[in-house]
Amino acid sequence: MQKKDANRMGRLAEQAAARKYHLRLERDSWHDARWKTNGSPVDVKAAKYKKGSRYGRFMLWRGQHRQLRERQGGYVLAVVGENNDSLRVLKMAKVGCRELERQVDPNWYSMSNKKDSHGTKIPWPRLVNYR
Repeated sequence: MQKKDANRMGRLAEQAAARKYHLRLERDSWHDARWKTNGSPVDVKAAKYKKGSRYGRFMLWRGQHRQLRERQGGYVLAVVGENNDSLRVLKMAKVGCRELERQVDPNWYSMSNKKDSHGTKIPWPRLVNYR
């Protein structure tokens, strides 16, 4: 996926998450928003419904995950579908860091990227109900 498409998908997911879950959007290096109710940090992640012949994946970063967990934060996970040139959010779920760890044991592995050197990719059906 090109960076431009990923940015567009991320912005769409953030806006949809803010509307559905009443988040206050803010920019920080390790989170995208806060719950209006208690101020806990939230990171909004987006995954394509399908990427080629397989399900899209959420990319999580270990350092970011630790910061969210230490502050009782969590994620809003958005599954984005593509039709021609338009994108739309198909499914969304919220999950705390500890709950995510109970659902899937993140297998952190070394990667070269800007945020931190360890990450994991999790197919969206493992975290978002797709019925």
